[in-house]
Amino acid sequence: MDIGISTACFYPMATEETISIIKNMGFHKIEVFMEAYSEYEEDFAYMLRNRIADYGLQVISAHSFCSTYEPFLFSEYDRRRQDSVKVLKKALNAAKILGAKYFTFHGNRKEATTGNFDFQKFGEQMTFIAELAREYNIMLAWENVCWCQSCSPDFIEKSLEYIRSDNLAFTLDIKQAYRAQIEPTRYIHVMKDRIANVHINDADSQHSCLLPGQGKVNLLEIIELLRTYGYDGELIIEIYSSNFESNDEIVQSKKYLEKLLDD
Repeated sequence: MDIGISTACFYPMATEETISIIKNMGFHKIEVFMEAYSEYEEDFAYMLRNRIADYGLQVISAHSFCSTYEPFLFSEYDRRRQDSVKVLKKALNAAKILGAKYFTFHGNRKEATTGNFDFQKFGEQMTFIAELAREYNIMLAWENVCWCQSCSPDFIEKSLEYIRSDNLAFTLDIKQAYRAQIEPTRYIHVMKDRIANVHINDADSQHSCLLPGQGKVNLLEIIELLRTYGYDGELIIEIYSSNFESNDEIVQSKKYLEKLLDD
C-alpha cells in the first residue's frame, strides 16, 4: 500500500493550485476532485494533466462534481437521464485524460430506495454505467456515502446480485461510514476483493472526519482487514479544509500512516 491525497482536501482552492502544495508535502499519488463543470472540459483536463506531470505526480482516481448529475442517471424521466449520461461522459473523458485508473461514483440518493425498490432495473443501470466507464479505460469505483443508497452495506450486497459487469469496483470511505453510523469493517466484508480505492481518515465521538492519527479509529485493524481481501492499493487522505490548520498536520498524518503500514 501507499499513501496518497485528494485535491478535495484543499477546497475551495482551485484544483490546479493544489498540485504544487501536494508535491511539496511529499506525496506522489493523488485523487483529483473535479470541482466544477468547466473542469470536465478537455482543455482544462489537458492543462491539469500537464501540471501534474510537471510535478511528477500520479493520478490514481478521479472524482467528479457528482451530486449535480449522478442521481439523475437513475431518473424515470428519459430526457433528464440522457442529459446526465452526457455529463458523465464528459467527466469520464476528463478522468481518462488525467490518467486515472478509477472513477469514484456516488450513485443515487438513499431516499430513492422504497419498499418495492426494483433491484433488477437498478442493476441494469449500474451495469450500463460501469460498462460506459470501461469505454474510457476506467474502472467505476462505487463509494459508500451516507446520503446515498450506498450508505447501506445490505443495499450494496443485494445490488451485486443484479449488476452484470466486472468493471465495477468500490471506493471505501471511512468518514462516510461513520457518518452513516456503520463500522467501516462492515463495508469491507461486503466489498471484499473489489475494493479499488480507499479514502482514509480518522474520527472520534465528536467528529466524523479527522486527519489520520488525530482520532480514535483503529486504522491498523482496518488496514489489516483490507490486506486479508488482497488490497494493496492506495490509502487516499480525503478530509476537509476545516480539519487542519497547517499543511504540516497533513505531513504528520502521512508519516503516521506510513508507520502503520510498516508495522
